[in-house]
Amino acid sequence: MSGRNRVNLPSLAVRARDSAILVISQVWPGEDFASVEAKVDRQPLRIQAEVTLSVLGYLFLLALFAGQFGPLGLMLYFAAVLITIR
Repeated sequence: MSGRNRVNLPSLAVRARDSAILVISQVWPGEDFASVEAKVDRQPLRIQAEVTLSVLGYLFLLALFAGQFGPLGLMLYFAAVLITIR
């Protein structure tokens, strides 16, 4: 992340943004963390917030859906998240 945006965002927002970029870079074939971060960093802060909130919101909705299947569903969800982030 460029120094300009890192100064403007609180610590939690930076961590959430980096987590969203990590998920995108693992799911998007042929892209690594640095290239996705560079693409997102070129966008204004509003677009960066939208990307971050949409990725993390999608993960939250998937967790709610997996929770409908009880402990086994949540266990499979967490395993899928760990494999994706690995």
